[in-house]
Amino acid sequence: QVQHMTVTDLVPGINQFTPLSKGWVITDKNGANDRGDAGEIAAAGGTSTLDVSDPTQLQTDLDNLFSEVLSVSSTFVSASVPVNVFNQTRSLDNLFVALFEAQDTLDWPGNIKRLKLLDDPNDPDGVFDTIVDQNGGPGFETAGRNKGRIYATALTFWTDQNNLPVATTGIDPNDPKFVPVGADGRVVDRGGAGQQIPGVIQGGGGIIGDSNADSGNPRKVYLEAATITSGGSNLQDFATSLKTDATIRTLFGQPLGGAVTQNVAEELIQWGRGQDLDDDDDDNSTADARFWVLADAIHSRPFALNYGDTDGAGSGYDQATNPHIVLLFGTGDGMFHAILNTESSGADSGKELWGIYPREMLPQITRRRNPATMSDGRDMRYGNDGEPVVLTVDQNGDG
Repeated sequence: QVQHMTVTDLVPGINQFTPLSKGWVITDKNGANDRGDAGEIAAAGGTSTLDVSDPTQLQTDLDNLFSEVLSVSSTFVSASVPVNVFNQTRSLDNLFVALFEAQDTLDWPGNIKRLKLLDDPNDPDGVFDTIVDQNGGPGFETAGRNKGRIYATALTFWTDQNNLPVATTGIDPNDPKFVPVGADGRVVDRGGAGQQIPGVIQGGGGIIGDSNADSGNPRKVYLEAATITSGGSNLQDFATSLKTDATIRTLFGQPLGGAVTQNVAEELIQWGRGQDLDDDDDDNSTADARFWVLADAIHSRPFALNYGDTDGAGSGYDQATNPHIVLLFGTGDGMFHAILNTESSGADSGKELWGIYPREMLPQITRRRNPATMSDGRDMRYGNDGEPVVLTVDQNGDG
């Protein structure tokens, strides 16, 4: 089984996993000689044994192991594929991939990128066996050290090519710092759904805002209501006016040992909405969006909710050619998101419909606003990290 896992992959054309899926065996000095069952298992997993008899060396080996995992891996969840609402054994042709990039602080960036599944035109058999980007080029690497990852120069769907930052880093696609020209590839803070958050594209028709009611198409961010009632909306505008709420100031202050002031609460709300309070882009504005707003989706596999034809037959959304699909997922900053796959016109979207903070996640904003350097993994604080579960209520009983 260990050997099978290292040489088999569900992505077409890939005959082994990336190093994340290697199998390590920690054993004593007898097993560490790479003899017997321990050595055979480690070899089948593509590695050698780690010797527990030498704690200092074991710590070094483990440090190197986890550094390797973080350096080559940018997703810990399997990709999401929506199903046909009328035939749930049939998958649609969208492939959604959740990404993150490990940092030495708590503030990890993330993204959701979309690729497309195709039946190979050179061997049509009605089975999806090719993954492509929006130009029809390869979507995944199928050889080399980055096999199984998004293709280095792929232009993923939703990405606005004309508004990508200038690529200035790296000329070798195998370089972890490589940034493709005119594409987003596997770079986490580039393109994808993260680029489509209102305000991230300057002059792109949206702003972050201080509230959902601001003029200029602000980002729609909500807070779980203090009291949950049956039949109510149970959400409130995550607006700077909440700075006067003593309970919210107390929640913000949990990591600090006491409630924050109204001024600090206002800044935390603005930062939690996505504003560039520190003027990191040096444009003399702190009300615009930070360079990157979307946080890490480490374990929250996006749920592709297919509403099908929601606006009537003959126009707009259509189950066969343009179903109404919304992605639901959580991120490390504590927010729960809804992303629109396509517009009713059929145009690619990737726009965030809304984001919601559960009240218990407000301390996470404080932690990420001025993130401390982590000494080890125990310092990590996860936010809205679970996989969404959707409840279907069939009102008319038609299945």
